[in-house]
Amino acid sequence: MWTAAVSAAQLYSHTPQDFDFKLGSSELPLPMEAFESLEGLVAHLARTTDVVFPAVHGLWGETGELAALLEDAGVAYIGS
Repeated sequence: MWTAAVSAAQLYSHTPQDFDFKLGSSELPLPMEAFESLEGLVAHLARTTDVVFPAVHGLWGETGELAALLEDAGVAYIGS
């Protein structure tokens, strides 16, 4: 599982093309990290993140497991 940090300046866009342009013109690459377990990811997010925008399909996203772990860790997230 991978995570990528996006700044507030990169996030605010009017269209998907605006967002793609901002990401492509960024001087710094997006910091990305890989995690071997969902619990490791959530522990990292609890230490480093203000709010999570989970874009997860499949195993952890559709069962509610990720949302439950985020809630248990006190990590704010968008979505249900």
